[in-house]
Amino acid sequence: HLSGSTILYNSTWYHIAFVYNYGAQQQILYVNGVQDAVKSNAQSFQGQNASITIGSSTVSSTQIYFSGYIDNLLLTTQAKSSTDLLRDASLMAYYAFDSSNPSGDSGPNGIDGTATNTLSVTGKVNGAY
Repeated sequence: HLSGSTILYNSTWYHIAFVYNYGAQQQILYVNGVQDAVKSNAQSFQGQNASITIGSSTVSSTQIYFSGYIDNLLLTTQAKSSTDLLRDASLMAYYAFDSSNPSGDSGPNGIDGTATNTLSVTGKVNGAY
């Protein structure tokens, strides 16, 4: 069990990251790129044959569900550093090429671009949507 001290408010987006550092046997929780909690001597995640539950937890035999939106989930094979996570949390621009406006910035700053010499396709292309 790992709990941070940051208070989360309704109607506010947060960048939440959990890192398990296998070499250091540490669990680290980050909120908006800033370390919020650390647990040392933590056992490694044995996810090869186990399931991962996102958005719910069981506390004292009671199932508790996350009430909100999760935009994306990334699982990597290497522990990210605090610098990597801060970079992820402080996004400058995001261009979703599968949207109706691929040159429009879906990120926090509204830095729209201009698409030139592009070709739009529909459906799945080489394994990506």
